[in-house]
This record gives sequence, C-alpha cells and structure tokens, in this order.
Amino acid sequence: MGLLTPHGGMYSSLEGMLQLMQQQLAAYNVKKNNAKASSPLLSTQVSYATGLYDGLDYGYGMFSATTELGLYHETVLWHGGDLDGFGSE
Repeated sequence: MGLLTPHGGMYSSLEGMLQLMQQQLAAYNVKKNNAKASSPLLSTQVSYATGLYDGLDYGYGMFSATTELGLYHETVLWHGGDLDGFGSE
C-alpha cells in the first residue's frame, strides 16, 4: 500500500459541506452574471455524460443512475472512489 492519507481528502461536518456548496453556487451565479469573473470554487465542467451507458451521468462529484440504466426503479445518486489509504462508497 502507498500513502496512508488521502490526496486532497478532507474531513468535514454536514454544516461545513453545506457551506462549501452554498459558496460554490454563489460563485456560479457571479460567473453567470459576469463572464469575466472567476473563482477557485468553480469547475470548468459541471457535468459529464459518461457515454458508456444510457442513464448514467456524472457531475458535481456525484454519479447519477436513472431508470433508463435498467438497474434501479428510481434515480439513484452516489459518490465513490478509492485511493491508497482512502475509500468512499
């Protein structure tokens, strides 16, 4: 196993994550109203159509699987990933 700490990982409370999301949404609203505005909270691409399977998309760090994918009876959202010393499901 490699490093025992995550690369770019963080610990946070629910309130902290809510505050981060509110700041990101505010930064997007500023950019929407002023194309020259920029912020380190902005991503250059909001969502990604995976192109692998109909009904499977990715955006804002979350995967989205709709009923079109054929695995679920309703839309399911999740975040997951692995790195030496760090994992999430």
